[in-house]
Amino acid sequence: MKIKLSAAVLLVALAVMLCGFASAAEANGAYTDVVIITTTDMHGKCWNKNLLTDASDNNNMLHVSAAVSEAREEYGAENVILIDNGDLYQGTPVSEAQLQKRMTGQSQEPAAMSVCLAEIGYDALVLGNHEFNFAWETMKEEYTWLEQNGVHVLAANVYYDGSDGIHAAGENAFTPYIVKR
Repeated sequence: MKIKLSAAVLLVALAVMLCGFASAAEANGAYTDVVIITTTDMHGKCWNKNLLTDASDNNNMLHVSAAVSEAREEYGAENVILIDNGDLYQGTPVSEAQLQKRMTGQSQEPAAMSVCLAEIGYDALVLGNHEFNFAWETMKEEYTWLEQNGVHVLAANVYYDGSDGIHAAGENAFTPYIVKR
């Protein structure tokens, strides 16, 4: 399967969506604070320490969870949008071993990073370049699990090339965007 990537498409869509928020608020005179929190390049850092060396790691999903909880408490959960911008799974020996076990059939469990997204309540995961480091079928299983657990998997610029006999050339491989109200 061939895919085409361009991060600019998603950023333009997000900008258009945000302009729509402002226009609607101006039209009826009502305003609501909306908080958009993004993470990127978490690279398998689910825990607050390196599980192999026991060294402390401050850049992790536990800290994200605490910050998101505070924002939801202050602004209301319905006013907080939480998005991961990719490069989620690749990076630590533990996170990569989890996907390797899944690829070889030794495990059917979702990767810890997927569980983190679902438990923290992410609205969406936008695929990064390292999401393509792993076997397509394995990652499709991860993405299906995420969708089933309330996390949208987005990629506005990943298309099928039509060579698989199932999907038409140019068909989106993932949902290109979501609308939140």
